[in-house]
Amino acid sequence: MQNRKKNWLPVAMLSSALSLSLSAGPVEAVLINGIKNDAIDYTFSSVQGGVTLSGSVNVDVDAFNTLSNKITLSVTLTNTTPTATAGNNRWTHWGFGSSPDIKQINFQDQDPSDGGMTAASISNFPGLPLIEACSTSNNNCAGGGGGGIGEGQFDFFTLTLDFDDLTDAGVDLSPFGVKFQSVGALGASAEFYTSCVTNCSPPPPPPPPPPPPSGGCEPGTPGCTNQTVPEPGSLTLLSLGLAGLALAQRRRRR
Repeated sequence: MQNRKKNWLPVAMLSSALSLSLSAGPVEAVLINGIKNDAIDYTFSSVQGGVTLSGSVNVDVDAFNTLSNKITLSVTLTNTTPTATAGNNRWTHWGFGSSPDIKQINFQDQDPSDGGMTAASISNFPGLPLIEACSTSNNNCAGGGGGGIGEGQFDFFTLTLDFDDLTDAGVDLSPFGVKFQSVGALGASAEFYTSCVTNCSPPPPPPPPPPPPSGGCEPGTPGCTNQTVPEPGSLTLLSLGLAGLALAQRRRRR
């Protein structure tokens, strides 16, 4: 993944203690079992506090090592929440579950001077118990505070995940969750599981064409040999013609 310059302005503002409702339906399982690009690539959208919070997540697998029991991920988070909405709507946390469990997590910011996410730990959000690993712009994943990814901005960092026993079977990284602060006119906080909206999975293949109807088919349709079948009237005329020819030949022989 190529490095991209972040354009983020830190906002020093404490979030309200008010917590908005959670959304249900964690995203489907995501199996990481080797090095590949765009291992996780999805967008999400959720209405919280009268504001449609939205973002995109892109994760590349930089290393998958069963000898050292480590996986290294390059993560890009983009806050796509429209800027013409109430509140500052800062994306302050991103986290995920893991099976097997993560033993240790190491965070490396690709551009520390621009803020955004600044640390990661093995912890969940207070309202999202299925989250195991969390990247945060604050001191921990349970607290509030300033910082985060502002509306229309993005952040790029790497995570190294350590396991007790990493095998070729891979790791299920799911579900995913986010936390926003300074949401809407009330300046509330909102944490919710993200559901996949786009780039979730390839579309299913088209169904096979139906078999041609008995007795022929429409020319140009798949599976049609464009062979015409004589109508019943034509068959009758053809039979009468052949019978007439046979009768004429019989009379000539007499």
